[in-house]
Amino acid sequence: MMLRFTSILFIALLYSCSLSLRAPSSVNSQIDIIFDLDWTLVKQVDAVVGDDSNYIHVGDEIYRLGDGAVELLDFLFSKQGIRVSFFSGGKFSRNSELLKKIKTRHGNAFDLAYRVLSYEDLTKVSSDEGLSFSKRFKKDIRLVTQDVSNTLLIDDDQRFLLSESYRKNLLWMGETYKHFESFTDITNFSDQYVPLSQEQWQYDRRKLYFIKDILEKSLEKRENFLWAVRFEREKYNFEYNLSRKEMSCHTSMNAFLSVL
Repeated sequence: MMLRFTSILFIALLYSCSLSLRAPSSVNSQIDIIFDLDWTLVKQVDAVVGDDSNYIHVGDEIYRLGDGAVELLDFLFSKQGIRVSFFSGGKFSRNSELLKKIKTRHGNAFDLAYRVLSYEDLTKVSSDEGLSFSKRFKKDIRLVTQDVSNTLLIDDDQRFLLSESYRKNLLWMGETYKHFESFTDITNFSDQYVPLSQEQWQYDRRKLYFIKDILEKSLEKRENFLWAVRFEREKYNFEYNLSRKEMSCHTSMNAFLSVL
């Protein structure tokens, strides 16, 4: 607990100091936000449950839009000086069709995107088939812009980072789980990709609202955007959700209530 408090205090001090040294707003004011798709904005499911408007059909596959996904994209598409791109390990044909079916107040996500990058754009770093997909292929955010000083990748899998030098450009969502409309729908708790408590299930369902809150506050200080993201994300404890037994009701409800 003391170590965590010290870490937060250190980040807060660095963040406050950086504000006094910030560059003029005309310098590097363009911000690029890159979203992963699978397990970040959408989750593949076996069947439609409930409101069909929350689901996207691509061929024989069904995807459930994450709660808050459309609101998050609506918010970003309405902002000047922000470019939204998508970088998914799926094939371009799948990604483009999926994005065209994500409807926002401003149009569909494909038409509004600055860049749509796919499997064909991944950097292959290993041919070892024994390794996981995200260890063999990486996402090079420089394919969106060579100047990554104001570029943020939002992804559920931090292993896709091309190198640790881009750690500051990542907003990792922590452990993510399969989609369940209700916690009572879960029958197999031995599956590592299911939440073990109602608090974890609820927390996972609210994550995109948390992301929106982080971005709203960070964009108010866009000259120090990446620093602000790092500071604002601390209150949501994404990393601490890795330890399922440590996810308390108190922690979950505090995060939930903070964005209501």
